[in-house]
Amino acid sequence: MRRFTDQRWGTKHPVLLRDAELGPIRLRGFGTFEVQVSDPQQLIRNLNGSNPTFNLADIQLQLRNLIVSRLADILGEAKIPALDLAANYDELSASLNQRLASTSADYGLEITNLLVENIALPAEVEAAIDRRAAIGLTGNLEDFRTYQEGIALEKAAANPAGMAAGAAGLAMGLGLGERIQTPTEGSKAKPYQTADANQCNDET
Repeated sequence: MRRFTDQRWGTKHPVLLRDAELGPIRLRGFGTFEVQVSDPQQLIRNLNGSNPTFNLADIQLQLRNLIVSRLADILGEAKIPALDLAANYDELSASLNQRLASTSADYGLEITNLLVENIALPAEVEAAIDRRAAIGLTGNLEDFRTYQEGIALEKAAANPAGMAAGAAGLAMGLGLGERIQTPTEGSKAKPYQTADANQCNDET
């Protein structure tokens, strides 16, 4: 009848949802919860059956599946944009606790203090969002290219292995150098002319 604390839950497979901004997305969720037996007879009758022994490990998988199922329902109904989920972890946790109260009671259990610690997008989607945000900060692709070249120069300059000069020169040659304005037709510099040897002798 004691309370089992710091139990972990997580999505075994990603939850597929439709996001208004990103379109179809796959989400993974993780967190913790506490569980306590509220009705031993009902627990044995509904979950244990005729097994002579019974412990928490026997029902952990079923509890995790139950939590993930309720989480998928809540996310689908709430229609919270994926980029705003982090600001709604407390609300999602409260909704999960409320939904699980009646279901867990049917098993003779009480699930409490369920917390949503993280809901994550796939790594490739997060990388695409980062690139999109970087372009948005610069305003256009040309500025974004300049931004990337600046980052490359900073990394090269911070390289203590002596390759900074070569990397910086390469970046300058491939990127920044091509945008240096060339002289117009009317302002072409005159070719350099050497002084006549005789003229130099007369002046001396």
